[in-house]
Amino acid sequence: MSSSSNILVPKGFVLPTRELLAQLPRTLGIQESGEAMPTNVLRRSGDETEASSTQTRRSRAGRTRCGTLSDWRSQDEAAPVVHSGHVSLGLDDEVAGVPLSCPTCRRPFERLGDRCQLHDRLAVPDSELDAPGAGSALGLLLDGKYALLGQLGRGGMGTVYWAIKAPTGQPVAVKVLRPELTSDFEAEQRFMREARALAEVVHPHLVSCYDYGLGDNRMAYMALEFIQGASLKAALLKGLGLDAILTIGQQILEAMSQMHAAGVVHRDLKPSNIMLAARTDSEVFVKIIDFGLARLIGPDVIRLTMRGDVFGTPIYMSPEQASGNAEVGRPADVYSLGIVLWEGLTGAPPFTGEQPVFIMQQHMSRPVPEFVPRPELAASIPAGMEAFLRWCLAKDPADRPQDGTAALEAFVAARWG
Repeated sequence: MSSSSNILVPKGFVLPTRELLAQLPRTLGIQESGEAMPTNVLRRSGDETEASSTQTRRSRAGRTRCGTLSDWRSQDEAAPVVHSGHVSLGLDDEVAGVPLSCPTCRRPFERLGDRCQLHDRLAVPDSELDAPGAGSALGLLLDGKYALLGQLGRGGMGTVYWAIKAPTGQPVAVKVLRPELTSDFEAEQRFMREARALAEVVHPHLVSCYDYGLGDNRMAYMALEFIQGASLKAALLKGLGLDAILTIGQQILEAMSQMHAAGVVHRDLKPSNIMLAARTDSEVFVKIIDFGLARLIGPDVIRLTMRGDVFGTPIYMSPEQASGNAEVGRPADVYSLGIVLWEGLTGAPPFTGEQPVFIMQQHMSRPVPEFVPRPELAASIPAGMEAFLRWCLAKDPADRPQDGTAALEAFVAARWG
């Protein structure tokens, strides 16, 4: 999917299956090839549709930026066409080589958009029926417009589905609050805070939030940009070249600078929350995802995190997070970025261990170890990069770059200076 059509289904849109990872571009420097995308294809009705000016905006650099939340909500407000147990999703009825069934009774259906009237569920690809932890919302037409056709992932608070917006045929990723948390007021508030954080800031390297709200049975949801590609976690396991690592770092900091300026702190920056989007131009292109732990900074923000709460991922957690400090701000994201870059350049994060508590103790008290680059990168790493990383990994937040803008300026100087 090209960057200029990331909110429309172009001809040849690939229907996601359990394996979503696209073969990564060779420019990433990955030593082993990833898995190829599946070949079953959805076809958009009629001629290929180009994104309109209300749906995408070009920056001066030529990159596409998704439209605002109001732009998205104003598009195609007409309700989906429903007739005789079928919902028009804006796509051709044929799905080449993909059997479809009701996720509840497994009755077979022939067309994408067919609805099982007995269980009020849309037919989904059979490959989704027995997927591990298949979500309970599978097959729903959420809020009357999002057809949830498959599961992408599941976390502590939410489940992410790949979906089609009816009746326009636009592919989206829809995150819904887990059913057992729908009666938990604080969980709902955290979920909506994530949606608000995503909607507050627009940047090419941040996943876009198009819509959010409460759907059927007060099911909290957010409709997100659908990204085809691989996580940085998967790419690091295969080995990245130096230019790819540094480009990824710079793009993360560019997004972080915009994010921090808007008063948003991610608080869970790690390789599995950094996607490398597949692009036709084969360039490295970062998308930061999962703002489930994000914090909005401002006088009117209701604080949900109290002193003593520990949140985040131990390996990438800042010392202040590990200590349960409620005042976790922008420098925490800078610290996590330092861990990610350290891992990319050396092959391992600076602090490891079998027990999370032991790792957290190292973040708080153990000095940063010797910087030993991967042998194939050692001769080419810029001279100032180690000093930059050690600055990011200072124990005291006051001793680090104070936000993404300051860190970006220092990184660019270390990379190119």
